Amino acid sequence: MLSLDIDEELKKEGWLREFLHFIQNARKKAGLEVTDRIILGLILPEEKRKIVEENESFIKTEVLADEIKFEELKEAFKDRFEEGEVYIKRS
Repeated sequence: MLSLDIDEELKKEGWLREFLHFIQNARKKAGLEVTDRIILGLILPEEKRKIVEENESFIKTEVLADEIKFEELKEAFKDRFEEGEVYIKRS
């Protein structure tokens, strides 16, 4: 029988896709060019931070981030994502 339950791994993958889509849109709102490299600052709940840490190299590649810091970035574009904050600035 086919199970329609969504397991934890699928939930994490879904959240990661939403997160990447959000970052790409935030880059546009920040006025960045498609080719601009960024530094990404994140304030996230622990369980979401773990997802980012587990997928850090993939995220960096997808959003052209040279660094991911788990802190507020000064003089950066700021937006809210779910129960966290995202900071983006040009590298």
